[in-house]
Amino acid sequence: MDFLSNITFMDFVIEFIDILLVTFVIYKLITLIRGTRAVQLLKGMMVIVAGWLLSSFLGLKTLSWLMSQAMTYGY
Repeated sequence: MDFLSNITFMDFVIEFIDILLVTFVIYKLITLIRGTRAVQLLKGMMVIVAGWLLSSFLGLKTLSWLMSQAMTYGY
């Protein structure tokens, strides 16, 4: 609890506003792309990132390299 004593009310308010703004921006982005082809693109990107993370975690070096190459040239 010692770290909580260093947080002021103003720090809390600033962090809270920051979280609210990020949430609002993400919400607006989701509503903007809903029903467009961008949703399919994002799903594909998430599959590639998930595959890369899983292959890195499991130590699959070749698959991890392929996924990282796909991310490098895909973005």
